Amino acid sequence: MSIVKPDKFVTQCASGMINSCSVLALWVSVMLMEAGYLSSENLTLPGPNRLIATGKHRSLQQRAAAEPAQGPPPPNADPIRAMDHRLRTPQGAAAYRRRGPIAETPNAWLKDITGLRRFARRGLKAVQDESLLAAMTLNLLTMFRTAPDSLQHRAWIAAG
Repeated sequence: MSIVKPDKFVTQCASGMINSCSVLALWVSVMLMEAGYLSSENLTLPGPNRLIATGKHRSLQQRAAAEPAQGPPPPNADPIRAMDHRLRTPQGAAAYRRRGPIAETPNAWLKDITGLRRFARRGLKAVQDESLLAAMTLNLLTMFRTAPDSLQHRAWIAAG
């Protein structure tokens, strides 16, 4: 996940110019990110509320159970310690627990439904293109499977 800095993108709305982080905050209640995104910069950027793991998921759950936290983080805590405190609250632990199913399910579907277990081409651009094609195929299959019966019937007739 990339975080757009407010000075990089500005959009027009009825009340005038607003930055993308403000718009994103209207749509997103909390952004859930793994430990690879943990940095003071990412924690202090403006924008929607975010929970960034300070360690492995297993250790986060153990610390939340063994050393639960209550209320807001201490006022003198640096951003990483404040995030650790937030992740140990019951609300923070429950919210971060939702990241696994949300983030990992599409990867599992790509492996299971489309059979993408290894890439056929070499190079970053080729692999990105191949994974994009697999994701689009998965989306089309999902749309077709969830379409009303009449649409599926018409598609089968049109296909011959």
